[in-house]
Amino acid sequence: MSLILSNSQQSPAITRKERPLPSEGKGQRFESSRARHPTQKQKALFRMLFPVEVLAAFLAKLVAKLPAKPVAIIAIALCLAGVTAGNAAETVPIKRASPEAFRPSIVKDAVEAADWMAKSLAGWGYKADFSLESLKDVDRFIDEEAPDGKPKPGSHLAQQFGAQIFGLGAYVGETIRRQGEGQWEGNDRDTWPEVTLAVRLKSGTVLWPTQRVLKRLENGPENGLYPYGVVILSE
Repeated sequence: MSLILSNSQQSPAITRKERPLPSEGKGQRFESSRARHPTQKQKALFRMLFPVEVLAAFLAKLVAKLPAKPVAIIAIALCLAGVTAGNAAETVPIKRASPEAFRPSIVKDAVEAADWMAKSLAGWGYKADFSLESLKDVDRFIDEEAPDGKPKPGSHLAQQFGAQIFGLGAYVGETIRRQGEGQWEGNDRDTWPEVTLAVRLKSGTVLWPTQRVLKRLENGPENGLYPYGVVILSE
């Protein structure tokens, strides 16, 4: 005997809006796009089976043999032009995005901040040419601007303190990166990406320049930036 449930006993219908399937959203559109458009192998196979040059020659001979009917000649000429244009469009090279486009924003900011700080230091009378020796002048700048670990009122370091510290860290990191053939590493999703910003040298050594500048500011000359650069580049 079959049992028939009443409407009140039946399970409520689950709508698609409650929980989209994993295939929905961007993934579904991506798959649909691949299904609508042939792959490169399919396009290459089409070009191999129907060479444009052979088809163009065939249409040209057909036009020559047909009676002088303007409508027929125009129609075939349009087909020939369409095939030639389609082949030209098919062979257009695809421009790929450069690696620069995938760099985290914090890394781009660090490179720009390093250049900005170099110009600022040079304008204030300090050596800032991204050489290892220039880190001596960065130490001198910190000692003169914040002798007790705190920026003097009216000093350059006191103006936009956070930006100045990030700029100094970026300059130190870029200087050591150039000398040690390294690369910047950063994550825009970090809570404090300016602090966790790192440089990985070719030797495998990793340093966090902003943190190093903060230590220099807090502990004074015993955490000098120039001696630190010499040691870390010798590893």
